Amino acid sequence: MYGDPYCTTQDVIDCCAWPAFGNVPATAQTRLINAATKRVDKVCRRPFGFWQQTVTETLNGRNLPSLWLKCRPVISVAAVTINGEALDNTYGTAWTVNTKTGRLVRGDGQDDNRFAAWFPAGEQNCIVTYFGGYQELPDEIVFATALIVRWLYERGKVSGVYKAESIGDYSYTLSEEGKSGTLPDDIMDLLSDYVQDDAF
Repeated sequence: MYGDPYCTTQDVIDCCAWPAFGNVPATAQTRLINAATKRVDKVCRRPFGFWQQTVTETLNGRNLPSLWLKCRPVISVAAVTINGEALDNTYGTAWTVNTKTGRLVRGDGQDDNRFAAWFPAGEQNCIVTYFGGYQELPDEIVFATALIVRWLYERGKVSGVYKAESIGDYSYTLSEEGKSGTLPDDIMDLLSDYVQDDAF
């Protein structure tokens, strides 16, 4: 279900080799995990908490050849309706979808975008029914979220004034950039393959 956090207390303990997190008050644990989940969404410019489900999404057309679906990865698209008219994709020529990014494109995907059919501009004029979402969150997302929990905890404890942090085999130096809120490079590397090019 959308809205679930991306890691648990046990994930934080295991991923960070940090058994003491179990002694942090439960309310603080929840707040840290929720904050870390939101940070992952912000960095990746997309949510991850969609479990596999059939979704009907209503979107605004923008006179562009693409729409971006939220429930990713998109496994299959069942129907696309524009201004009340259903597109016929019997031969795979009405639309194509990039399952990883959720980019839905008019046509068979072979057209030059400059000449491809567009989703016409309109308010809530495009309706897409599709099946998508994760059976399980990618390990990188769980691991990154757990590491962000530890990072947020340490920043809060010492107001960001420290030079190095070690979490098990994982370590980094918090520079001036770190003090301003930029996540450490190792965490950003874990998330890099999941950053969405187009904001939803």
